[in-house]
Amino acid sequence: MSGFISVNIARYARLAACFICVLLALQSPRTAFGTDPITLEQLRAARELAKNRDRKLIFNNDGGDVLYGATHTPQGLLDVRTSGLAGTQVDSIFYTSRSSGFGLFTHNTQVGEIFTSTGGRYSNNMTQSLINQGTDVLEVTSDFAHSNNMEMFWSMRMNDTHDASGESAIYAFPQLKVDHPEWLMGTASNHPAYGAWTAIDYGVQQVRDLALDYFEEVCQNYDVDGIELDFFRHPFFFRSHTSGGTATQADRDQMTQLVRDIRTMTEQVGMQRGSPILVSIRVPDSLGYSKDVGLDITQWLQEGLVDTMTVSDYFRAEEWNTSVALGHQYGVPVYAGLSESRMSGDAGTIRGSLESYMARASEAWQAGVDGIYMFNFTDDHSDLWKLAGDPATLQGVNKVYTTEARGVNYMNSSLANGLQYLNLTVVSPERTMSIAPSQFKTIPLTIGDNLTTYTSAEARVRLRLQVANLLNANGLSVRINNQLLSGGMLANGYLDYSVPLSLVNQGVNNFSIVGAATLTQNVTLKDLLLYVNFRPTRSSLPRVYESFLTGAPPNVTQGQYAVAPLLATNPSPDVSRFAGSWQLAVGSHAESFQVVGTGLTFSDMATSGGAVRFSSSTDISGSEIMTRTFDSSDVTTDDRVFYLTGMMSFDSSFSTASTSAAYTGLLNAEEGAAVPWTIGLQWGFKGNGNGGVDAVVRYRDNATNNPVVVTILGNHVAAGTHLFVMRVDTDVSGSTDNVTVWLDPTDTWAEGLQTLTFDAACWLLPSTDPNRLVDTLALSVTNVGANANVVFDEIRLGDSWDDLFLPISMPVAGDFDSDGDVDAADYIVWRKTGINGQQGYDDWRANFGRTTGNLSSGTSTAVPEPTTAAVLILLATICVSPRRFRWVPSSATGRVASATRDAATQRTIHLPVPLVYPIPNRRLQSCIFEYC
Repeated sequence: MSGFISVNIARYARLAACFICVLLALQSPRTAFGTDPITLEQLRAARELAKNRDRKLIFNNDGGDVLYGATHTPQGLLDVRTSGLAGTQVDSIFYTSRSSGFGLFTHNTQVGEIFTSTGGRYSNNMTQSLINQGTDVLEVTSDFAHSNNMEMFWSMRMNDTHDASGESAIYAFPQLKVDHPEWLMGTASNHPAYGAWTAIDYGVQQVRDLALDYFEEVCQNYDVDGIELDFFRHPFFFRSHTSGGTATQADRDQMTQLVRDIRTMTEQVGMQRGSPILVSIRVPDSLGYSKDVGLDITQWLQEGLVDTMTVSDYFRAEEWNTSVALGHQYGVPVYAGLSESRMSGDAGTIRGSLESYMARASEAWQAGVDGIYMFNFTDDHSDLWKLAGDPATLQGVNKVYTTEARGVNYMNSSLANGLQYLNLTVVSPERTMSIAPSQFKTIPLTIGDNLTTYTSAEARVRLRLQVANLLNANGLSVRINNQLLSGGMLANGYLDYSVPLSLVNQGVNNFSIVGAATLTQNVTLKDLLLYVNFRPTRSSLPRVYESFLTGAPPNVTQGQYAVAPLLATNPSPDVSRFAGSWQLAVGSHAESFQVVGTGLTFSDMATSGGAVRFSSSTDISGSEIMTRTFDSSDVTTDDRVFYLTGMMSFDSSFSTASTSAAYTGLLNAEEGAAVPWTIGLQWGFKGNGNGGVDAVVRYRDNATNNPVVVTILGNHVAAGTHLFVMRVDTDVSGSTDNVTVWLDPTDTWAEGLQTLTFDAACWLLPSTDPNRLVDTLALSVTNVGANANVVFDEIRLGDSWDDLFLPISMPVAGDFDSDGDVDAADYIVWRKTGINGQQGYDDWRANFGRTTGNLSSGTSTAVPEPTTAAVLILLATICVSPRRFRWVPSSATGRVASATRDAATQRTIHLPVPLVYPIPNRRLQSCIFEYC
């Protein structure tokens, strides 16, 4: 009886939580476009609710998709950078229907100018094609947003100046600027002191009137939930500050009046159409900087002229919490604007990584922002859209924290003495810090992760200081939150520390750096990077995986080989994507190549089975090569990215003569005496003729038929086991591939700083024979010396770093969402896609409840009874794919309409009551859903 009571208490607790979710959701309605008129009081009440709706992740689309569609159709437009957002954490789309000039648009405007140019890089412009079809970019995107339960905002760049140079100046220069050169800040030959010469002067009344007209036309003709006044693209509004001074109060008053007029217009149009139109602004996060360019943000907030505010773009001048406090003081939600990094070199690569975006989002959430606003991030299939919109989903995700990702030099480029408003401690290659002997510097850094629940086996933190003029690690002492760090290692211009988890706060962390009194010159701190990595818990299987598994007796079905001469009567079984068995390609010493029972190991790398050993009591004369073919579709000449890895070891008997070499590599099967050049990529060891061994990469260069050898690490590479990792970006420049190499990475949990990069023609087909593909894995040794042992193990090829280093485990049949288990969410995927047809459903049913961890046990959870399963599946649909449901309100007051059948699907879904399954507390819209 007590068990029954406890179960029901839990059940009703969940039920109560669900109803609370419903009530909260009802506070954030979206009213249908084109309903009956409402009063101003009703509009403002509805606007207040809409303003505070759940808006966790905002996607800004700069409108460039109109140039890149494979087909000139609505779907062709969406497939460029929008379709993949369905079912993600994205709540709102902010769409800019043109990003060059003022008054030039890709929507069907009658007030402005329609951009129909097909010159230069605009040759694929589909603007006119869509209009001819009775639609346009704004309508297509709005329909997509609303059908996927997202808000739609039209964003206008208040003074975009891309038309000042390049092809935009030739093909995308607005006629308005041709007709009114007096409205511009300068001319092509006479530029203003600050800003682009094509910036339009908001001190001109006609310009402000036009801006109002542009907004009004969109509000009247399109189903938008709001408009955005983008003041950060570009912040050049008045001659007073573009000439080298600062905006006057009169300038600010003029801009404030424009914002008032826009607010009034949205209310008038909103009352007539029966739904509110929100007003959003994107502005610098410094009030002082904003005032100097003519934006009186505080006045706007005090008057209630704006509903949401996004801060930061070209730079961030304040801590996020400063902007949050300002907005919340006036009841305005604040969104952290994350833009791409404009830094160059390694600093830019690091800051442009997904790990950096994850850290930036986590830091912003920790500071109390209401959501994340992504700008110039157009990969709609990125994992970012599934992670950045919720602090919970950011937990356990690898991150790299920096003091500033974007850069701050733009502050002086757009405003005289703009850097005076920088109120952040920024360290980066563009803003270095000098540390003198005995000098003390403190650098604050906000960390969003809560590491108190992790052990050192589950997470690790690494501090990397990029330095110059530091001769040894003892030249600096480093503390985090007053705790001294030890064990610093200095190499290749980086000082690395392993940071105990217990020292890292969720929130602000202070890094204190002191120059030793013995320093003979100042140390330059060029960058501060904090890596937070988590041990992967999911499993993966590389597309090509050769682990040289062994068994006694061997299990051929599992790809195991016998511990015996490799080239025996019975060849090795097929494994993974390999299409054939190992074969001796060149040489005559088959007995020198054996599969051995013990394989190589490397820190934190999941390994299994044995290895291949090359060993002979006498020096092997000539080349000894073993090859194994694999499915050549794994390596093509398309623009793709491949990751490869393999372990190799050599011992002290390895010859240091310049003719000695041992390689692992992917080649063409024809490579050999008849075809003297190498096609593909190899890695391994080579004697350097100076008493040492080098770690090298070998590839074919387009300029010669002979292989080219590049040194990864020169002279006296230590004997023992080494891990090579390669990333190949194929055909990145049209003629060469970019290769990135890591040798013995210190952390296999995440992609870290590379050892070497170079451009080469590794995967391209040679012009002399376009039919030859890279399709063979080869292991080779050449004159390595008597009694030398060379071992090869764990050779893998995948699409990402994780493909190589996640725990290797075969997938479970029926795990269609690849999350490691088979559950109701997988049924939803099957129902949506029909993957594998009836067999897919049978696999799901047979393996329901199984995970990659318990697959081998042969146990599974019973498939639920039909009634229970139906409810579970329905609720799983809501939890996993909430975008598929959209509630239909009856008016701006937020009342929920009676359920109606969808015209396209002829389906109406009523959520069962009572609820029997806990539902997440976000995006649940109401108890009545319209299937979309």
